[in-house]
Amino acid sequence: MKKNNTLVLLENVLLLLKENKLKCYLFWWWAEELLWMTEPRPHNDIDLIYFGENFYILDEFLLELPNWIEELASKRFEHKRAFLIDDIVVELFLVSRYNENLETNFWWKYIYTWPKNIFDSDSISIWKNQFHSVSKEALIQYRKDHDIINLVRSKYMT
Repeated sequence: MKKNNTLVLLENVLLLLKENKLKCYLFWWWAEELLWMTEPRPHNDIDLIYFGENFYILDEFLLELPNWIEELASKRFEHKRAFLIDDIVVELFLVSRYNENLETNFWWKYIYTWPKNIFDSDSISIWKNQFHSVSKEALIQYRKDHDIINLVRSKYMT
């Protein structure tokens, strides 16, 4: 666990993205905790869903990062971008609309289809600020399918 991955840092990251008009949703461990699906626990990183056709707007944001935030080129893939803030990795996974589906294309090897209600979640309050999370159903489905995604990752990374 990294000591500085706190609710304060999470709020600051979400505010930074929101102020730059980047449509992001809280995802994975932090989302599960703040939606009361798991007990509070230490977090190693911050995972977010970025909703858009592509990463063009996010990539422009990453080009103009202040010097205290660093893009992680080693985590630049078709489906993901990442940056480092206060020694914490922030990963943003792309979800795009394709016909009637919401999808993530993992390494051009596996098309993951999200439940249609992925973005149907109540907002989450962090102190006085409101943010959005993916739905509980999306988190449950992703957890069930995570082994498949890890298998695809292991084949891609070798």
